[in-house]
Amino acid sequence: MVVVVIVSILTILAVPSLSAARMDQTTYGDAGAIMQLFRSARTRAIARGGATLVAMTAASPADRGTFLLYENLVAGVPSSTCGPPTDWTGGTGGQVVPLIDGVNLNGNPEADASIQAVVKWDNNAAPATSQSSLFVCFTPLGRSYVYAGTIRTANMFSGAPFSFSPIEIDIQRTGINTVRSVLVPQTGMARLFSKVQ
Repeated sequence: MVVVVIVSILTILAVPSLSAARMDQTTYGDAGAIMQLFRSARTRAIARGGATLVAMTAASPADRGTFLLYENLVAGVPSSTCGPPTDWTGGTGGQVVPLIDGVNLNGNPEADASIQAVVKWDNNAAPATSQSSLFVCFTPLGRSYVYAGTIRTANMFSGAPFSFSPIEIDIQRTGINTVRSVLVPQTGMARLFSKVQ
């Protein structure tokens, strides 16, 4: 009987720690999936010779974070340009912009863990500010272009300069100091790191 009581007490004490560890693992997994999405976008652009687009939205509390990867195709063949004549809305002349992959933080594990993405970009002028939506286009040459509009538009990269400013995506839990961050430099070779706020 004493052994049963001791095991019960230890189980009750361990449950909060196990729950916190599970939520932290979810945060780390989400950050890793976002990092991999950026790497896939860059790799796909170089390997297939077609421009790719990563569309990001994170507008708390309505959107915890949505990250979508698109590819620029004309008549079924990858097209290499981010700017005109590319229509990123999937417009005209046999052009389509199919959805290739995505990471959505609006599911149950993220809601239960109070996870929120914060997308920061400084547009080559410090300090970095939070963006509710951001679009990154990768070319087959490994270059990246950034557009900070709210929706995909036909010519959103028209005249856009090559981006020298990195993007930081913080995946954080409410009330927790440790943040999992994804740093996306202009090369698109995203990396994952942790920081304490």
